[in-house]
Amino acid sequence: MQLAMVLADTAVMNMDIEKWNAAVNPKVNGTWNLHEALPADMDFFVIASSLSGIFGNYGQANYAAANAFLDAFAQFRQSKGLAASTVDLGVVDEIGFRNQLSQMRVSEQKNNQLLHGILLKTGVSKGQYIWKRDVRTALSHVRQQTPEATTTNRGVKNGSGMKGFLSAVQDNQEVLHDASSAHVTATEIARQVSIYTMRGGDEEVDLGMSLQDLGVDSLVSIEVRNWWKQTFGADVTALQLMNGGSFMDLGKKAVDQLKQKYLMKK
Repeated sequence: MQLAMVLADTAVMNMDIEKWNAAVNPKVNGTWNLHEALPADMDFFVIASSLSGIFGNYGQANYAAANAFLDAFAQFRQSKGLAASTVDLGVVDEIGFRNQLSQMRVSEQKNNQLLHGILLKTGVSKGQYIWKRDVRTALSHVRQQTPEATTTNRGVKNGSGMKGFLSAVQDNQEVLHDASSAHVTATEIARQVSIYTMRGGDEEVDLGMSLQDLGVDSLVSIEVRNWWKQTFGADVTALQLMNGGSFMDLGKKAVDQLKQKYLMKK
């Protein structure tokens, strides 16, 4: 049985070759070494993999790639008539990641409340398919399946404060020149990023922090970019978000884009 695992989590844009190899080598090189060293007539060759190789995981591009290799490697061995099986593990209760949820301030009660809220919102009769045509783009498409879905972002509505702010701006663009405008937009950006990185949107985030400080990688930055365009009606690239400085700096950028947006309408 191949059970090797090393985690070296970091945003993909900040991942150096050492962190990549730290997570990849034990699974890739270790598994290949076993393949080369063990006899061909084994009854079983079981490899512990992870669902992250299928779905991905924030900040774990290296770990996800290593597990994707393991699934492909098992198929490779089977094609040669050799024994091989992978077990793609998800959340396991009382050990590992599941046992550390309390450290992430995610309680079982909050998880149950989240699931209950999703069921109330969608209902069994209105459950939406996930995969569309390509499982890799499922999360990008699921928001577009129904009018209800497009009003939310992963089931999380924009904060009421943000809605009120944008409504006030629509009625009177002078609001954008108020010094507090950037604080409002920065707070909402930080709240959304907190949600995308599974910290929940209820806890206050230091607006002096950056996306990298919250462990945002390229996948999360794309989600933030999509939310940004939907909320502010302006384009921003994932690279601009990642290099945009603090949340307060991003809030100022959002205000500047709103000013430009309404200036063009005049």
